[in-house]
Amino acid sequence: MGTSENAAGPFYGMTNANEIDMIYKISPQLMYNFKNFMFAWEVSWTTAAYGEVDKANKSKVINTENITAFRNMLSIAYKF
Repeated sequence: MGTSENAAGPFYGMTNANEIDMIYKISPQLMYNFKNFMFAWEVSWTTAAYGEVDKANKSKVINTENITAFRNMLSIAYKF
């Protein structure tokens, strides 16, 4: 998204956070309850577009490349 003016100095904050143009996450979850047990499965798909910060153009991120992470999680819980 950039800034309202061109940057006058360095950015501070989380490492590489200012180099992200956009990020999205899709994370559906299925749960099944059987008596005192709960079974769950979750899939997480996260994509972020990393790039270079163009300080001459109000710090907009350019030349982006999408990086994707895919995770599975299986849970079993006993409720008593």
